Amino acid sequence: MESRVTDRGETFQYLDRLDDDAYSPIDVDRAQAICRRHGVELDDGDDELYPTVVHVVAGGPVRAAIDAVSAAVDHLFSAARNRDPDHPRA
Repeated sequence: MESRVTDRGETFQYLDRLDDDAYSPIDVDRAQAICRRHGVELDDGDDELYPTVVHVVAGGPVRAAIDAVSAAVDHLFSAARNRDPDHPRA
């Protein structure tokens, strides 16, 4: 049986909020590159849902999948962080 570890789209949902000046939305292409660096995928195939960070567990340890998704999410937040909250990125 195949299992999936995901962020349930919560990373992109949070970054899409307009009320948090600490972060800006992140480009999907950049997010896909970040996810690949961590061995996970970005599922952006449904226009009705936020993109989801996903790692399919195929016989490996679930903990490694959780760690990979967590590292990708941390990296996405770091990439989206505005260094100066008074001057958000365009």
